Amino acid sequence: MGAMGKEKRQGVHPQEVRNRNRAKKALETFDKLKETNAASCNARQTAIEEHNGDITAITFRGKPFIYDFFSTTRELRDLMPTMQTLYDQGAIVGTNPSIKETELLTQKFKGLSLMDIENMKVDPETHELAPEDIRRLNRMFRSQNLLGLGKDKTHTYALEQLIYFASQQWTHPEIGVPESLKKFQENITAYFDYYTSFLTDFKRDPSNEVSMIIMLALGRPFLSTAVGTYAAGRLNITPSSAAKLHKQRETLASGINLKLAWKGLEKYFLPVFKQAYRNDALPKDLEQYQHYDEGIDSIAADRLRHYIQQTASTEEQIQRKDEAKGLMEQWVKHKRDIVREMMQHPKKRLEYQISENHPAEKVTVVRNRDTFVFILHFPDNIHLTLELDKTGKLFGVPPSLIKAYPHVSDTFIVDILKPLLEKYKTEDAPKISTTVSESPIASGFEPSAEVTQEEDKVIKPPKRKRLVQAFTIFELDPLPPVKPLASKVERFVVYSEDKIRELLGPKVSRQQSVVDQMLSAINDFEHGYIRAWRLRGEYSGITRIRAGDYRIFMNDLGNGNYLIREITNRKDAY
Repeated sequence: MGAMGKEKRQGVHPQEVRNRNRAKKALETFDKLKETNAASCNARQTAIEEHNGDITAITFRGKPFIYDFFSTTRELRDLMPTMQTLYDQGAIVGTNPSIKETELLTQKFKGLSLMDIENMKVDPETHELAPEDIRRLNRMFRSQNLLGLGKDKTHTYALEQLIYFASQQWTHPEIGVPESLKKFQENITAYFDYYTSFLTDFKRDPSNEVSMIIMLALGRPFLSTAVGTYAAGRLNITPSSAAKLHKQRETLASGINLKLAWKGLEKYFLPVFKQAYRNDALPKDLEQYQHYDEGIDSIAADRLRHYIQQTASTEEQIQRKDEAKGLMEQWVKHKRDIVREMMQHPKKRLEYQISENHPAEKVTVVRNRDTFVFILHFPDNIHLTLELDKTGKLFGVPPSLIKAYPHVSDTFIVDILKPLLEKYKTEDAPKISTTVSESPIASGFEPSAEVTQEEDKVIKPPKRKRLVQAFTIFELDPLPPVKPLASKVERFVVYSEDKIRELLGPKVSRQQSVVDQMLSAINDFEHGYIRAWRLRGEYSGITRIRAGDYRIFMNDLGNGNYLIREITNRKDAY
């Protein structure tokens, strides 16, 4: 007041004094924001040099910088109108302050700016963007040719910032997102959740898989890099599990075209997954087990194959399914106790043996944030890395074993959890059913023309929205988890690749495409994507599905369980 009064007595207008004070405060804020922005850019440059420009390595192991960059860029842009007004009024003298990076927020990239992304709306229940907004974002990653994106440095720079921003919330969860960026974060996360769901959801409608693959292919290399970097961080899985996740999609894809499409994406995804880890994820002596070695993994799968064959009978498969479900309920109940015991161990782990007849000598379990890593140790330094996440999904099973024994994950869950939970058994533990329904399993069935006359009703796939894999990674997620839009069909078919080959006969079973077609049809029936016919009369209890030129007949064992009894060429079935 004294200074203002003095200036008033000297003939200085009070408004001019206020403008000078505003200008001083604005310039101080501008300098502070610019300094923070420059520091974040320096952190990015240092990370680029340390990790040879690898986006995934920078995101996972570089010093986090992107929140400071975006928040200061946003605040600088918001400050610009005030600075311009004060400059026009003469309160700021000299060159009008400006910062070039603020243009990144409003510049259009394939018709879309970062501010446009922020203004999109996410469904509050499903946490999904509207399909049109997903298509608009896809165009940002699309180019007329593979080299086109690299020619536009500003466009490439913007895409890199999106990848960093979307991924660093998972790779560096200890860094809080500024409130001013929450809306932008929610929208860009919903976009990449859309693709993460696609990578992990093996129960997806196969008709939808082709269009998803096309979108990923058209957006390469940056969309593939972005999805690979984001998904590994979002799921909090090791490079080993991430690599096998892609190989499972390739191995289990139905049809040669889809297999080739996944194979084509391999050269983009696998290098990204290889770099998707933090140095402090596991104890130092266990770091090696989070990386993928295809040769070692293949040997481990071969050593497990004979053991798994012994659990492939009808009774064993259904028993393992029920037992795995009960053990997962116990696991959820006692997980905190296990973590507490693990953290009390000097080396932050637990070690135990499975069973005498199991090929693995011992198991080491360690916590990777909210994911649990189970390392199966075999003789001769062979190992297999498995991971169990909060939703109960098991990652890391060799693709060859899943293809040969589609329900092998139940076997792994029983093997690794049963001895670990043995000490936590309580009287109220869920009882495991070990019996198969008494529905008869007939033998010598010969389909004939009478079959079509005795068809009871058609089992049609349910009408439903696209299924979305549920994610709940941290105890306190910074964003709501993605929720399934509809309940999934509960069917369980007892089968294996060996059994399919046996039923097809020695001549047809040599045709791998036919075998794959049978496996795909059964999988689609389990998840409700193809219709089936339930027969009656003397064939009561039998369900038939179509698989190309073949018909698969199954006994309904009750409780959603089915047993394949015969596979017949359609010309012999009627």
